[in-house]
Amino acid sequence: MDAVGKILEEQLVTHGLSPAYAAIRTLTEVIRRSQGLIKELEQAKDFLINEPHSLKSHTGRTPLSVMSGCDMFLHHIHKTLSEGDRAEFENIKAKLVSQGLKLSEMRPICLNRITQMALRSFKDGQVILVHGYSEVVVTILLKAAEKFNITVLVTECRPFCEGYLMCEQLCKAEVSYKLIVDNAVACIMDSVDMVMIGAEAVVENGGVVNRIGTYGIGLIAKAFLKPLYVCADSLKFVRMFPLSQRDLPEFTHSTVKVWPGHKTLEEIMTPVVDLTPPELITLLFTDLGILTPSGISDELIQLFR
Repeated sequence: MDAVGKILEEQLVTHGLSPAYAAIRTLTEVIRRSQGLIKELEQAKDFLINEPHSLKSHTGRTPLSVMSGCDMFLHHIHKTLSEGDRAEFENIKAKLVSQGLKLSEMRPICLNRITQMALRSFKDGQVILVHGYSEVVVTILLKAAEKFNITVLVTECRPFCEGYLMCEQLCKAEVSYKLIVDNAVACIMDSVDMVMIGAEAVVENGGVVNRIGTYGIGLIAKAFLKPLYVCADSLKFVRMFPLSQRDLPEFTHSTVKVWPGHKTLEEIMTPVVDLTPPELITLLFTDLGILTPSGISDELIQLFR
């Protein structure tokens, strides 16, 4: 499985793909090299999910979006194999490689679809609160700033402080922004017009798994009657039905170093992500359309039909 790790690293670093699309491209390359296709793909999937060293080191993300990307791609593989002649392995393999490349190259199209739909929620003078770093959200904000006069409030998003990366992108594009500490969200929420976040995974009941702190922001937004919008492509849709934070996979926990100079502790255990339930989410902007949380289950059924 070292070879799979190297392929994944190449897709993440050299080609700059997001985790889900990098996972699809990795599995596609496994097919290209494969002699025992299904077995090798299942092994590669397990490696990508359970030993995500390259993923964590290069993106700081959990394997949830990798899991959804793998499930989607393997579903297409099984569907293709059932329709083809198993004796003509090379022909089938060529079809699967073509399907994998097609899926992995959908990112720009999906991103454009999501952006066009999300832009409908903007108008002049708005204040938008964001949490964590999302390429989809960044793209939407930059496009919105070309048409509207907006201000973006960016949380630090500890412990990985992805808010600083978000601010860098906004600064380069000369979009008005302010960086705030995570604990200030309740204090500034009355001045916010909407909350916009990405997602590591969208689960079956319409809930969202995203950077730690999203759940708390969702609760505050609900208390202040502010809309919470999720922006994610359909590769983030995952066949999971967690009912609480305890139902999230073990790999969603991590450790971080404490502040320098602390005498008794070196590391702190912390969840990397949390689950925001569907009742806190207003709408989801996806490449499949603008969805309510209740519509996610139906979309998953269609995707994996």
